[in-house]
Amino acid sequence: MARSLEASRVLSVLDDTLTALRLLSFVTTEVLDTAEQLRDLLGEDLVNILATHRELIAASKNNIGSEPLCTSTWQLTRMLQSSQTASRLQMLHTDRSMAMLQAVNFFER
Repeated sequence: MARSLEASRVLSVLDDTLTALRLLSFVTTEVLDTAEQLRDLLGEDLVNILATHRELIAASKNNIGSEPLCTSTWQLTRMLQSSQTASRLQMLHTDRSMAMLQAVNFFER
């Protein structure tokens, strides 16, 4: 019984990870670069987090694992999961990163 519960928890974490990766895959360089122009589509809160994330990426070019960037990614992920407008990112038809798509594909298997 304990193994079944543990397996269920692991599957739940993997499912949450897959959902987060899918959402993050739509946050492309193009979306980050034009975040302010997307305010009407995505809403103030999401655009503010995207703009902050863009600035941290630029400041952390040589240190992609920096604490501020990791924290920003976590906050962005949480915002995407809770935002009612995040699904609108899919309507933008931007070219998603091949690496991100491969990560999503890996978790879908």
